[in-house]
Amino acid sequence: MMRRICGIPLLLCVGNTAAQAQMAVELYIRADTPVVQVEKRVDRRNFLSLPSLTFDLEIAKKCGGDLKPSVLSLSVADTRRSFRTDDISADDNLTVRFAVPAAQIGPIPVERFCAHAPTAEDEIDNKVDESVSMTVPAVLSLQASLLCASETESRITYASTPLDVTLECLAPNIDDSDPVD
Repeated sequence: MMRRICGIPLLLCVGNTAAQAQMAVELYIRADTPVVQVEKRVDRRNFLSLPSLTFDLEIAKKCGGDLKPSVLSLSVADTRRSFRTDDISADDNLTVRFAVPAAQIGPIPVERFCAHAPTAEDEIDNKVDESVSMTVPAVLSLQASLLCASETESRITYASTPLDVTLECLAPNIDDSDPVD
């Protein structure tokens, strides 16, 4: 009898785990990396203010069992967007363009990137970064939540994705319209 009592809770636990896996809610987000063109800057400025950024997001979602996507919420800085059942009910991945205003993006540290050449007064170890591009990781962070619901229950899951930005240094404008003698 002792074995049956021990076996029953084990069976219930295994059965419950399978039911939970069938009801699982999943949310995955992939974000592109926008490119920002930077004009040559003064070497001593170590922070760069970014313009408004637009991210193209690919969102994969899954509601298990008889649950259906009900609400998807996205948030970056102070910008929020919500999508209701009609927008997210398809089983396909959702593609979203998400814009963040410049006023919500803090200055980022980019010491000596795309800076003017040093003068003779500069110290020898104060070199200018000659890179033409660089990717800055996690400039912003996207927070997302997915609510899946049926008539009898609901489940929610969360996801977070870092948003990177690639900076490209613009070549200086060279006016070659005047002929050289």
